[in-house]
Amino acid sequence: MQKILLFSLLLIGLTAWWACSSDTSNGASTAKATTTEATTAAPEAKPTATTEPQLKDGTYTVEVNASILKWTGRKKMTNDSHTGTLKFKEGSFSVKDGAIVSGKAVIDMNSIDNDDQKGKWKKKLLTHLKSPDFFDVANHPTAEVVVKSRQNDSKYLADVTIRGQTHEVAIPATVSMNGDNLVIELPYFEIDRTQWGVKYNSEKFFQVMKDRIIKDEIGIAGKLVLKPNVTD
Repeated sequence: MQKILLFSLLLIGLTAWWACSSDTSNGASTAKATTTEATTAAPEAKPTATTEPQLKDGTYTVEVNASILKWTGRKKMTNDSHTGTLKFKEGSFSVKDGAIVSGKAVIDMNSIDNDDQKGKWKKKLLTHLKSPDFFDVANHPTAEVVVKSRQNDSKYLADVTIRGQTHEVAIPATVSMNGDNLVIELPYFEIDRTQWGVKYNSEKFFQVMKDRIIKDEIGIAGKLVLKPNVTD
């Protein structure tokens, strides 16, 4: 009887031990499987590299009918303004290794126009702007912009000639391709007109009534469209 009882206890102990071992083994297997799944999970997707569109190498000619400059002049005290446009006479630019390396644009100063006046007041304003008080168009019928180098991704150094005087200007520009055409967008920027001898009613040179003072800064903006030369 004691042998049977002893044998039964031994059998129960073995069964319990086997059950515990199986649970531990299954738990380890489950943990291992989970770890393996985590390890073999798909790696995080990397962002796709993008590149900016590159300019096409070659030489380009300004399309004068599709290109325009816009100007803004203001009084100092009242901030009253006049706005208008100028047309290009001719121009060409060269692109090498995907960037503008040189360029020249000639502006027709006789084309100066006004947007905010009409009739005799517009005629009076344009006559005055063409006179020696301002741009002396009879003696200086054109102005020139000669690009010398790229200062950075958004500005170009250029020699600007107005009234026969030349000064260096950093001109902001965004350059892109529209099909085969080169497009140069000029966001608004300002130049000091007195550097080129346009001194009329400037407080730096004349004693004038405050409400007649004209700001030295002229606002410039515009767009040039250039077609590729067929010989390139």
